[in-house]
Amino acid sequence: MLTETSGVAIRMVDTPITTMLRKAEKQALASLFLLFIGAPLALDRFYESGVTEGILGIVGFIISVCTLIGLPIWLFLVVRKEFVLLRRFVDAND
Repeated sequence: MLTETSGVAIRMVDTPITTMLRKAEKQALASLFLLFIGAPLALDRFYESGVTEGILGIVGFIISVCTLIGLPIWLFLVVRKEFVLLRRFVDAND
């Protein structure tokens, strides 16, 4: 099927998307989503590690906000974890 848009013919390919995400990719995406949405609430820690790690994450965030040097360190750790999760997603081999 050809479609013409502003003088340029574009070929539309009708192929179904049959690839599914692997389990490791799904887990990495879920952790990334929780990290982006709820980093201050340590939602990713609750999801991955449990209640104790989540509570420690919240306490760590509160302490980092209260100190001048703590906030840049917390931001560095969040960005570092984002890259770790992105690598986990890309390197997922099931």
